[in-house]
Amino acid sequence: MMLEIGNIIKSEKSGRKYKIKKKIFNNVVSEYKVIDEEKNQPYILKVFEHTYFSNEDEQIEMWQMDIKCLKLLKNYKRSLIKYVEDFKVKRKAPKDLNLYCFIVLEWIELTTLKSWLNENLRSKPEDQLHNEQIIERIIIPLCDLLDFFHKNGIVYRNLNFLDIFLNKRNNPCLLRWLWCVEPGTEYYNKKPPKINDIQKPGEVLMHPGFFSPEVINHKQAVPQTDIYCLGAVMFFLFTNGYTRERPTQESEYQLHPIDYNMNISQELNQIIEKCTNYEPPDRYVSMSELIHQLKKLLAYSQKNKTIAREMKRIKGTQKIYEKIIISNDLDFDQLDSYAVKVLEFNKKKETMPRPVDILMMGVPDSFVRLIPLYLQIVVKDNFDDLNRIQADFYNENVLLILDDTTFSVPTLEDLAISLDSVYDAKMTLSYLNYTLNQEIVLNDLDLKENSDINRLATKLLKENEKTELSIFDIARFLDKSDFNIPYSNVFITSKKIIHLIENDIKLDIKKLDPIEITKLDEDVHTLLKNSKDDKFPSLRDCTGLLNSVLSVKRAHSYMNIILDDFEIEIPDYPSIEIEEISIWAKKILKKFGDTKIKATDCVKEYKIPLMQAKQALVLINGGGMPSPDIWEKHLGSEKIDEIMRLLAADLLKNIDNNLPPPTLFELCKKQDSLGLIDIRLGVITLGAKGYFKSEVCSSVLGSEIDFEKVDSSPQSFRGFMGDLTIPEMNIAKKIEEEQNRLSNAFISSTMEDLAPSKIKDFKVFMSYALADSKELKVKEISELLGKQKGISEVLYWEGWGGNSYDGDLVDFMEKGVKDSSIFIAFCTKESRKSENCEKERKMAFTQNKRIIPMFISFSQVPPGFQPYKGINIKNKDVKEIVDELTLLLFGVNK
Repeated sequence: MMLEIGNIIKSEKSGRKYKIKKKIFNNVVSEYKVIDEEKNQPYILKVFEHTYFSNEDEQIEMWQMDIKCLKLLKNYKRSLIKYVEDFKVKRKAPKDLNLYCFIVLEWIELTTLKSWLNENLRSKPEDQLHNEQIIERIIIPLCDLLDFFHKNGIVYRNLNFLDIFLNKRNNPCLLRWLWCVEPGTEYYNKKPPKINDIQKPGEVLMHPGFFSPEVINHKQAVPQTDIYCLGAVMFFLFTNGYTRERPTQESEYQLHPIDYNMNISQELNQIIEKCTNYEPPDRYVSMSELIHQLKKLLAYSQKNKTIAREMKRIKGTQKIYEKIIISNDLDFDQLDSYAVKVLEFNKKKETMPRPVDILMMGVPDSFVRLIPLYLQIVVKDNFDDLNRIQADFYNENVLLILDDTTFSVPTLEDLAISLDSVYDAKMTLSYLNYTLNQEIVLNDLDLKENSDINRLATKLLKENEKTELSIFDIARFLDKSDFNIPYSNVFITSKKIIHLIENDIKLDIKKLDPIEITKLDEDVHTLLKNSKDDKFPSLRDCTGLLNSVLSVKRAHSYMNIILDDFEIEIPDYPSIEIEEISIWAKKILKKFGDTKIKATDCVKEYKIPLMQAKQALVLINGGGMPSPDIWEKHLGSEKIDEIMRLLAADLLKNIDNNLPPPTLFELCKKQDSLGLIDIRLGVITLGAKGYFKSEVCSSVLGSEIDFEKVDSSPQSFRGFMGDLTIPEMNIAKKIEEEQNRLSNAFISSTMEDLAPSKIKDFKVFMSYALADSKELKVKEISELLGKQKGISEVLYWEGWGGNSYDGDLVDFMEKGVKDSSIFIAFCTKESRKSENCEKERKMAFTQNKRIIPMFISFSQVPPGFQPYKGINIKNKDVKEIVDELTLLLFGVNK
């Protein structure tokens, strides 16, 4: 059969193969330990077999409910169960035609609550979990988990000792969710109707000893249904394994654990009795209320132990204490309430009462002598042994004394009267003092975008108009928020929120990934766009813009580091990165001219990344430039000469008209085809080779250049130019005349060579990103161009059938570029990002191919290709593009 040990279950969704190792739990849903064969990793496989369901529709419906709840658990921070995937298998074997539904969970070692209790009872007394520990570690976390689902409109409905599981640390979880129903949130934290008044019907679930009366009466489950079931679970735990017998009348549904275990306190017995009341409105209204009562129980239990311990230590009280204990007359709660009366007397009379005054208050004689001792313990001593449950409870008392508008710490007397407990008042004030003095540091989890601290701080600033917020303002806000912060965390959380709001965040930029940097750049642009006179909006306004306090803090830190502290590194030349920075630098210079440019202005105007803005300004100011010899090697001597001619013409124009040399800003405006690097290095080369005086070139560049240190030409050429005394104007004119003559001669001879009888066959290489192929019609252009006279072959990757070259893409690129005379580059965002396209462009550069850029937007043409004459293909059809290419290649329209 399919589920035998050793069989393989394959998921069609993920392709994973799960090998069955053993069955770990057996119920309506069975759980198996399986191994992912590829990763050798264990998982839990939940199996919904057809035999347990009346039909296939019911099987699928309950499987889907289980999946829904497991996926919802991803939003529950303390969940032990991690969903992996789900899938179905329809068997086609002759003996097994049934549907199997599966859910895969991350592996975790678990045991049922029933098995755990048996083990706990068999353990040594010192190793056992006792009642208070069971409440703190098992019951309260279960309440919290069920409360999370109640908030989401889901009721578990069938809680029992076989569906509750514990891990090795005794943390509880729920593994099976198929019985859940969705009554909505109508009765969440509200009293439900009585059983007979519940209108909607419900399915009967009969787990002996645990089912609620409304379920057995065919009524829809409500949140209080789970409270009844949890009460039955507590009855099972605290009676060492007893379960409720089947009720025959309404009163038998209520459970009284003290009848089975005399060691249970009256308070715990009352809690379980209230949980298991017959009528839902007579139970606790919500799991939150139950949690509060359980924590109160634990806090008071610790209180009694503490007072008893301290009283035994006071000199002279041992005999009194032992006498009272033996007579069983000591009731600490009663003693505490009598102490409140004493403090009330002290407040009114401004003096402590005499023993006779205490007796006159109606205090029994046996308590009169104990009250001063009790007050001595509570008032004078500070208790440092607050556990987490106590902290939770006393923190709630702190919230009760927060006034709506102002806050002042009450006196012990006032608080004791308000809380009707001296002990609670003292513990509350001790906890408040401890919390206020505790040093808070944000951890890595707090500094995540989706952390509670960030979300709460953001919500606080957006909803609160106060300019200054105290810890008590924030505590009041948290108490009223829907984030359900545990009481013990309210003041700690408040202090963390203040820490986030008031302090800067330090980023390690070198550890940020590209996605994080992109997000930071977007945030910086948003803040700068809304700033005035370089002043950011207030933190509250910035938070409104980015919808995150942490994003604002990170953006400020990122900007300050880049602008002030970060050492700017310029990418190697040549590279795509330096080409992009060069383009930005030219745009910035053309926009802002000769004014003092700020990186923030560049970001604000162009939405340029902050780092690139800073790098662009470094280029504008002459830093990070490649050496002229690298520049010349990269572009080639012919290209350098062309750049020099273009720049020399602009310089000569000013000189001929007796004007100052053009500024770098003016050259950028005139020379659209040149990048800033080309313009700078072109001017430097003109000066180094002696075409213009160093003063002229330095004036253009805006800084002194020591041309003797610029190695851009052979020494013989430098010496020859150095011996000339003719003004640079005449030299430049003669050079220009010679260049014009050679250019005209070249054009004439080329036109003659390109006469129809002399046209040679050229091989053309098309460089493009595959992502652009369809949109730019690369195939159609290539095929039509290949039919033109004078073109022997057009090489493009999608049209290569393996005839011309054997091998892979690398062979095609290397041999194709080498064998071609013409290199046509489709210049787009995608091609700029493509590593293969960049390799092809570099090969064309170094092999001196005739380069023709094709573009829709000139800004996408790499700076190194911008000096070459290209074709704008925007809004042109295939024939128009091929005609322009033919004209450009042969000088005639073919």
